[in-house]
Amino acid sequence: MTLRPALPRLLIVLLAMGCAPMRDAPSRFTSDSGRFSARVDEHGTLTLGERSIPFLETASPEARALYVRIMRDAIARAAPDAPSPFASLEAAIAGGQQRLRVRNEIALVRHGATAEEQMLGGVRTIRVTPRVVESREPARVLVNLHGGAFLFYSGSVVEAVPVATFAQIPVVAIDYRMPPAHPFPAALDDVVAVYRALLEHHRPEDIGFYGTSAGANLTAATVLRLDQEGLPRPGAIAVISYGGGDSLATNDGLDPYLSTFGGSDSGLDPIALYAAGHDVEDPLITPLKGDFRGAPPALLVTGTRDLFLSGTTRLHLRMLQQGVDARLVVFDAMWHGFDADVNVDEEIPEAVEASRLIARFFREQLGRTD
Repeated sequence: MTLRPALPRLLIVLLAMGCAPMRDAPSRFTSDSGRFSARVDEHGTLTLGERSIPFLETASPEARALYVRIMRDAIARAAPDAPSPFASLEAAIAGGQQRLRVRNEIALVRHGATAEEQMLGGVRTIRVTPRVVESREPARVLVNLHGGAFLFYSGSVVEAVPVATFAQIPVVAIDYRMPPAHPFPAALDDVVAVYRALLEHHRPEDIGFYGTSAGANLTAATVLRLDQEGLPRPGAIAVISYGGGDSLATNDGLDPYLSTFGGSDSGLDPIALYAAGHDVEDPLITPLKGDFRGAPPALLVTGTRDLFLSGTTRLHLRMLQQGVDARLVVFDAMWHGFDADVNVDEEIPEAVEASRLIARFFREQLGRTD
C-alpha cells in the first residue's frame, strides 16, 4: 500500500465496494464534469480527456470484458457530482465485508478448497486447505496477508485459495487487526504472533509469506520486523502491487480500482489511520526505506496499468541493490490487485496465471537450506 500522497475518498469507495461489476451497463459510458472527462467503450478503449488508450490484444477477452465493467463503475463513482454510496467509514467497511463473503465462497467452490477458522498465537486465522495437498515431510505452509487499504476485507481468503490450489500447500490467511480501532503496529504484531506459532511445527525455510496491496506492504514489513525480533527469516516471500512512485500520476485513470481521475487528495486517508501518528518514514510503515540485506528470495508482481506499478519496481530495485534474490513480473494491461480478481462470472486467465506463478515460486523456493 502506498504512503504518500494521502489517498482520496474515491479509493476508499472503490475498495469498500469491491468493484462489483455493473449489470446491464450501456455499451458506452461517459462522464464529463469540469476537469473530469472519461469514458470507455465496449472494446475497452479508454478516453481520458484528449487521450485515447486502447485495450491491447495481448490481454485475454475475459480480462477485456471485466476491465470494461469495472472501469465503467469507477468512472461513475469518480464523477464530482456522484453521491457517495456510504455514509461513513463503518458503513463502507460493512459493505466491503458483505461483498467479500460472496467472493470468498466463489473462490472456495471454484477451486474445491476448504476453509477452517484457527487461532494461532492468539490471532484469528483461516486455514485454507486445497483439494490435493502435497505429500511432503517436513510439511510446508504459506501465509497470506490480505489487501484492502489496511481497513477492509477482514477474513479474506480470495488470494489464499488459488495459490493454495496450484501449490498444493495449505495457506494460513491472517485476519490481522486493522484501524481505526487497531492501528500500527497491531497488524505486524499479529503476523509475528502467528509466525511464532507456526515455528512450533514448521521450519522457517518451509514457510512463505505473500500479500497484495496493503498485504504487500505487510509482507515486506514482516521481513524487517522479524529481523528486529531476532526471528529466523521465512523461506520466501511474494509481494504483489506494492505502492508509490511515478505511476501514481502516469497510471491515474488507467487503473479501474485506484484511479482518482485527477481528483483531489482530500478526505479520508487510510495511511494516517494506519500510522496513527507514527512517522511514516519508519521502514515498518514504508518498507521501501528498509534494509533487506539477507532477506529470503522474493517474487514481485504488478501490471502495466497498476497505479502501484512504480512502487513495485522500486522495491524490486532496492532488493536487487541489497543483494536479494528478487524477481519481477509485470503483466501487460493488468491493473491493481488483478491477481485477486475472483468474480461472479469468471476468473480471468491473467489472475489464474499470476496465482500459478506465485505457487510455482513457492514450490521451488520453500524448503531450501542452501
